Amino acid sequence: MVGSTMLWDQGQYAASLIPEGEGEIKKAVKLTDKDLLVSADEEIDMSLQEQYQEKVGKLGWLVKSQPHLSFLFSALSKNNSRPSARSLRAVDKALAYAQQTHRALELKGLKEGEHPVLVGWVDASYKLSEKTGRKGLEFQIVSQSALKDLCALGYVNTVAWRSKGKGRKLGSTTAAELLALRDGYKEAYRYRDLLKKLFGYEIPVIMVSDSQPLMFQLASGQSMSEPRFQGELDYTREMTKELNANVKWVPTGS
Repeated sequence: MVGSTMLWDQGQYAASLIPEGEGEIKKAVKLTDKDLLVSADEEIDMSLQEQYQEKVGKLGWLVKSQPHLSFLFSALSKNNSRPSARSLRAVDKALAYAQQTHRALELKGLKEGEHPVLVGWVDASYKLSEKTGRKGLEFQIVSQSALKDLCALGYVNTVAWRSKGKGRKLGSTTAAELLALRDGYKEAYRYRDLLKKLFGYEIPVIMVSDSQPLMFQLASGQSMSEPRFQGELDYTREMTKELNANVKWVPTGS
């Protein structure tokens, strides 16, 4: 792929997501935490199920080339069997957001003479009222020189992504971030092995997080705020060594 570029553009599909005449929906692109809640029993309206599932399916197809939509699709899919007027409105908002933020997925050739690096981005959200979290993972293959400024990487050469809720009860955002990093390492093993077959050698692994408390825990080896996660921390630190990975911190929103 040296010197080459490949684009996967779903622009026409994205443009068709919101029908003409729904301009008021196009403006309502800000989703709130309430939009992403599972419908309460008293809200459920099964007559909306077919319409709801159709719209979630549209969002799911666009997610195949839009990593930044993975979280929305994962969260909104929870209401496929529990549709409500509120959740349907949330999907309409998500489709409008998807339409306005669509960008082509770009794969660029690596710089000639440079070795590739696997960069994994891990993040998590935490819902205090339910003590549950949701992880987000993204992986890129970049040239070594690109590591000088991780925040400038953008979405170029993003090759894998996923978002998934964490079923177990958590006590803090840091615990959710720790589990996201742990699961990110599990994915990194798979991709590193595949890339070894492609390139003929093991490529370096960089994991990126915006959680300073998590970085402190990794450095100290102590899960001070939540001792019950000490085992998870030990396991994650061991995987860091086994992968010979580096963990980098970036400011939130980078």
